[in-house]
Amino acid sequence: MRYYEYINSSKWQEKRKEFYSSKINKLFSLKGEWKCTCCLKPGIPLDLHHRTYKRLGNEKLMDFMAVCRACHNAIHDHYKLDKTTRRSLWKSSSVIKKRMRKLL
Repeated sequence: MRYYEYINSSKWQEKRKEFYSSKINKLFSLKGEWKCTCCLKPGIPLDLHHRTYKRLGNEKLMDFMAVCRACHNAIHDHYKLDKTTRRSLWKSSSVIKKRMRKLL
């Protein structure tokens, strides 16, 4: 299945619900208010970011991060710019998370 077909499927909607109701996601909530995993800003709309596409359609909950749009774009920009070093999307996610936390 292609990425955009999957994102528009009911299977993806179920996976999103599973993530947002999971224990792993509750670690990133602040008094019942969601916050970005990278910059820790609370109360803003979040994207569910795939840290890898290797298991697309059969993801594990650890394959996801709930991030704000700014951090989501930063992760993908870092990945695109750093392809020469063959960094993975997972690594780019970690790099941006560390950068954003240093700014706090």
